Amino acid sequence: MYKLYTYLSYSILCLLITFSLSAQTVDLKSFNLFGQSGYMIEGKLGVDGMYEFSMYKLGAGNKKEGEVSFSLRPLFKEAFIQNFFSSYERFLANVTDKPSTMPAAKKLAYPAASQETADSESYRKMEAEASKLFYMFVSGSLIVQNLDDKPVAGEICFEDNIKILRRDYNEESLKKRLKSSWKNYKRQQQQVNQLLKSDSIDLIEKVLQGINDTSNVISQTLFRDSLFSDLDMAELLKPLNKRKFYKKRNKELLMATANQRQEIYQRQVDELSQLRESLLKLGNEIREYTLTIAILDTLKTVEEDFTKISEEVDADYNLTGSESVRMDLMEHNRYMYDVIISSGITTNATRDFKSVSMLIDEYLDCVARSSCFGTEDCTDLGKRMVEDMNLEINRLNNELTNLKSKRRALDRSENISEAEGDNAPSALSDTMNLQQEEALFSQLIEFYKKAVRVRDTIVNRDKEYCKLVEQKGKYESDLERLIDAIPIERYKYNLDNAYAGVFENKTSLKDEIEDRSSLIKEYLEIDKKEKANLENKKRAMIRKLALLEDLLVFKAFKVDSIVVEINEGFIENILMVGTVEEYADKFGNTSFAKGDTLEVTTRTLKFENSSPIGFSRKLDFDAMKGKKLYTKGGEKTHYETYLEDVLDVYIQTHRVGRRDYSPANQIVTLSNPSGKLDYCKKLYKDATFRLFEAKIFSDFVGLDATEPNGLIQTEINKRINILTNRRPFQFLGSEGLRNVWNIGWLAYFEPSVKLSKIEDNNRYLVLNSRDRFVNNQYLPIKYASTLSIKQFENFSAGVDANIFLLDFPNLKSSLYVNYGFRYGRTAVRDSIRTYTNGNVQINPAGALEYGVNTFSHYPKIALNIFEDERYGIALSWQYQWFYLKDNRFEQVANSTFFGDRQVNLEKKAPKFTTFQILTYIEPTSENRGRLFFRYTYNWQQGFWRTGFHQAQVGYSFYLLGRQAK
Repeated sequence: MYKLYTYLSYSILCLLITFSLSAQTVDLKSFNLFGQSGYMIEGKLGVDGMYEFSMYKLGAGNKKEGEVSFSLRPLFKEAFIQNFFSSYERFLANVTDKPSTMPAAKKLAYPAASQETADSESYRKMEAEASKLFYMFVSGSLIVQNLDDKPVAGEICFEDNIKILRRDYNEESLKKRLKSSWKNYKRQQQQVNQLLKSDSIDLIEKVLQGINDTSNVISQTLFRDSLFSDLDMAELLKPLNKRKFYKKRNKELLMATANQRQEIYQRQVDELSQLRESLLKLGNEIREYTLTIAILDTLKTVEEDFTKISEEVDADYNLTGSESVRMDLMEHNRYMYDVIISSGITTNATRDFKSVSMLIDEYLDCVARSSCFGTEDCTDLGKRMVEDMNLEINRLNNELTNLKSKRRALDRSENISEAEGDNAPSALSDTMNLQQEEALFSQLIEFYKKAVRVRDTIVNRDKEYCKLVEQKGKYESDLERLIDAIPIERYKYNLDNAYAGVFENKTSLKDEIEDRSSLIKEYLEIDKKEKANLENKKRAMIRKLALLEDLLVFKAFKVDSIVVEINEGFIENILMVGTVEEYADKFGNTSFAKGDTLEVTTRTLKFENSSPIGFSRKLDFDAMKGKKLYTKGGEKTHYETYLEDVLDVYIQTHRVGRRDYSPANQIVTLSNPSGKLDYCKKLYKDATFRLFEAKIFSDFVGLDATEPNGLIQTEINKRINILTNRRPFQFLGSEGLRNVWNIGWLAYFEPSVKLSKIEDNNRYLVLNSRDRFVNNQYLPIKYASTLSIKQFENFSAGVDANIFLLDFPNLKSSLYVNYGFRYGRTAVRDSIRTYTNGNVQINPAGALEYGVNTFSHYPKIALNIFEDERYGIALSWQYQWFYLKDNRFEQVANSTFFGDRQVNLEKKAPKFTTFQILTYIEPTSENRGRLFFRYTYNWQQGFWRTGFHQAQVGYSFYLLGRQAK
């Protein structure tokens, strides 16, 4: 039976070492035959389920020599060993230079012949080798090929990067209010119960009826100095859990505080709105006053220019205007007409003059009928008049020249006549007529020239006058427009009336404008002072409003990133980083940017969890909704938010048989990429090859061949989470530790298996013996100490169950209180002793070898200190009850005391204490393996100097191998 355990242990250990050093493929790997270098056996698993094996020797250039093969389907132990025997015999026949340490075949068969042969030692070696190889090949074939498979644990979604924060308002005040409320509730409940016990039902009914009546005497006397108005009467009539009461009241007080602050904020908003309306109204009035003053100043200037130009128009029209010139020409034209008529001269010139005179009258009449710029309507008529007069001037000049020629001719003829004495009176008469006609023509020429000049004067002066009239009209229009532009109706009305007097009474607006302007300026100064006061008040109100907004319980928060650390089924840490907009800076000051706008201070916040959050069970996803994240530190405002608002949704993936929904240990970073409304990320469980981790320890002390501690110990364990809920608590109100400690119950159980003592030396526990005779029969007492049985233990299996744990994140440590149970197996060697002729003799060739079972249970206290992600230390203490489940020898506390027949403390025999220090180093971030150093000391209860220690170095690996490359 013991051999079976030996082979099994040895095979499993070889399997563990093999898979710790190899990557998984379809090959079943190669092994050395009998530990000889270069002599190999190789196994492969075909796609059709055929197992193929070959033996060979590696020669020069890794060339296979003497290769022999055999195939099996399926793979059974007997068939494998039998083929191994036959193949090994053929293999030895094919190779040369066989090592002497390898067993000879000599036609050995499996199973062995019934009779003993000289080759029994070779047979046993071959059978042991074949059995070992069988277990290694079988184990290799059982491992699944897809070791990199990573099942999907769930999908986490980040939907919106705008979160709602809750201000962490005065925590101490809140706790005091909750505590006071709870005391009042208990006191009131006692009073109600007393009334119920005294059958004062009528009094209870009166209380119920008068609960909302502040004048009710019963309510005031019965529940004086209480928060009765805040409590529901139904709560007083039934027991209420303190935790539920606190949760309910906390929510109520939160909402009450939020509503109260919101009401104060809203009242300030309303006041600011009213103030802004007043400022708007006052600003409009100031703008009206300012505009009116500007208009009045302009109006004053325009009015002065209007008065001046009016005077110029009147003076030009009445004194030097074109009217007097026109009248003068008209009178002169009549005068010339009378001269022409009275002269009696009838020539073409005089006849033409009549028509020109009529044309002049017509032109002057046209000008008289026309308004300003009317001369343009008479332009054609004036041009024709000037043309006719110029023609007449030219003709008159010609005729005048002719007349002068005639007169000179008459003068000569007169002179001749006088000399001759002929026709003298007649010549003289002709000369006089010519002189008269000549004088008339000259007068006509001068008249025509004057008429041309008058016509030009009329045109020029009329244009100048029209310009004045046009300018006067513009000023008049400006006056009317400016008066209409005055925004204040009463001043517009007064100035309209005054403006009318300008034309009716020829008065001036100057005095009226100056009076109104002075009055408005007085009002304007008053309004400006009032506006300045209101502006200062508004700025103060805006600053106060900003501070009130900063104090609102709920506030928007823009998330930049969320980092989640998942470790062993827990959300160990959450770090949410983002910004919140506030008006007060870190010193509590506010500043205005432009105008009435306050500068917004963008404050960066980081939120963290106060305790690990379970992320394994179905219930955990619902319990997470009540977990909070906090930002704390310094005197600045603190915030908190619920985890359900951070992780918008997590949808776990169901698989048949899945009960643990936790993802693999990992860091998950969530952020909302620009342009995407939602973002989801799949979380995976550990790859298959990471499911089980084993640790191999080599004992420094056990390197000494005389020590039985074991050269190699292999441990396999797996932590399985049960209750992953953690509850934060306050420890003595210590500053810096408040609400950051947390406690958990029944968090996990951890099954484990340990294989040890694989070396050849000191494999067995040799029993001690004390001589004893019963009825003259030699019956020695066989015994061993508890620590010896534990020290020689080669196999144990058990489980540690967590009772409760305390987590101290700020101290970077966790304290675990566990209880464990273990089953153990120890190899024992008992010498055969006989008593002959008064002497005890030991048979050196005979000894009984067997294994015994043990059972132990123990409390365990462990302190884990997490110094660094690459390094950690764990301290543990165990008080063990260790029981031997075999009656072939005695379990004693101290072998020396028992052997010397001294008193043995039987009650303390199964009790011993273990103290252990474990450190680990994880050199890479890919969890490919960890290095361990472990020191263990065991001492016997009641015998403090009885004990043994172990100093071990170890390495962890994954039981199913490494990740395939």
